[in-house]
Amino acid sequence: MQSQLAESMFAATGPGITPRECRASEQFRTRFQHALGSCLQKGFLLEESFALVWEEALEKTVLSQAEQRDLRQELLEWAEAQISPA
Repeated sequence: MQSQLAESMFAATGPGITPRECRASEQFRTRFQHALGSCLQKGFLLEESFALVWEEALEKTVLSQAEQRDLRQELLEWAEAQISPA
C-alpha cells in the first residue's frame, strides 16, 4: 500500500515545473519533497517513508553517486525540519 501511495504522488512534479526545464537533481528534489511531504501529512512516519520515497524517486530519475550523496543529506535535513519545525 505504501508503494502505491508513493507512486501516485510522483505523478506531478509541481506547478510550472517540467522535466526538460530541470536538471536531474532538481527534478529529483522536487519529486522527493512533494512525495515525502504528502506521506508525512498523511501521518506516515519519517523513518518508514524516507527510504521508500527515495527508492521510488531513484526509479524515476537517474543520479550519479555524488548527486545522491549530496541530495540525501540535504533532503534528510529538510525532512527532519518538516516534522519538527524550528
